[in-house]
Amino acid sequence: MSRRRICQLILFITAFILCGGYATGEGPGDNDTSFVFAGHIRGPRNFTINSLLPYFVEDAGSVHKDFVLIGGDCICGYKTAYDEEALDREWDMVDRYLGRLDVPVYRVPGNHDWHSIETKTVFNRRYGPEYFSFRKNNVLVIGLNSIKLCPDKTIDWAGIWGSDSHLPNEPELPGGEQWSFFKEALRIAIVDGGIEHVVIFMGDTAWQNPDTEKEWWGRIHPALAASGKVKLILSGEAGDDKKDVFLKKDGIIYIRSGWGITEEDGFSLKGTYLHVIFREGSGSPGIYTRFINLTPQVFQQFMSSIPLDTGRHIGSKLGMMNGLSFSPLNKARMFMRDAMNRNVKIYDRGWDVRAALALLVILLVFIFLAARNAMRRS
Repeated sequence: MSRRRICQLILFITAFILCGGYATGEGPGDNDTSFVFAGHIRGPRNFTINSLLPYFVEDAGSVHKDFVLIGGDCICGYKTAYDEEALDREWDMVDRYLGRLDVPVYRVPGNHDWHSIETKTVFNRRYGPEYFSFRKNNVLVIGLNSIKLCPDKTIDWAGIWGSDSHLPNEPELPGGEQWSFFKEALRIAIVDGGIEHVVIFMGDTAWQNPDTEKEWWGRIHPALAASGKVKLILSGEAGDDKKDVFLKKDGIIYIRSGWGITEEDGFSLKGTYLHVIFREGSGSPGIYTRFINLTPQVFQQFMSSIPLDTGRHIGSKLGMMNGLSFSPLNKARMFMRDAMNRNVKIYDRGWDVRAALALLVILLVFIFLAARNAMRRS
């Protein structure tokens, strides 16, 4: 096989992967509902904001969407647990960016946003109830608070967090008034013929936490599955894993997503967020992961928006950081997404099959060529 033929074959296989793995780029129609979801967007302990936030706002601004959902952990919170003015300053910094989005932004608290009476007071004053619901077209969105409030004023939140000890504000399932609200919202969705899809989002991943997962799968999930309308459940708190976690059970898609923890010694360079589209007449949502990458231009914008001393610290760490670790497959997806400026539907398992087959074909071609060359030399 000539070198030209080899190049043509590789180009054909690459086109096969790209065409099979990418959406057409067509935006949602007038009767479709689409939104963006980002979780665990907080910055590190000595940063003002997450370094990905400006890029997220810039990129999400170009996506067709009706609203934005934020799955908790927007601020660091623990160092300012009892200082309402300091908490407001943290929220102000985050909202300087989120406020640039041209659609409504809905958020639920994460463990960093909600633990002391002061954090509850500030959150509710700024954003309203910590659990709520709203409707867009044929989609009902329910925001839940899955974080435990600890009113004990003797807790040294900053000290516990700084020592990496176990924090007392463990996740908890909705109870009391919130549980009554949740049941009523779900009942209304079931009897309302105009509501075809229910989306639930929260801060902590209640279905994966050791303290709550048994009750979730034993009590809550069966009720959600029986409704026939709950299609998607989202949570943040993916910082420890630095990756999205995907699960589908009884027709319900569960996704845990976040940007990863930006630690004291560095900052995030790469991350992901979700773009979800409920197309009219479609039973399941289209779920796309958009990769965010801290380009030099956006990094400069980020640097110019933070205090000088923090900027110096970040600058000194820039050469040491390689960003989040992605699998080779996700690195390939990131490269192709950036090159083509399109969404990547990574929750379509057919993509992985096509990519695997294409790589297998390429491998077989090279094995064949190597064997033929060896036979010629002998």
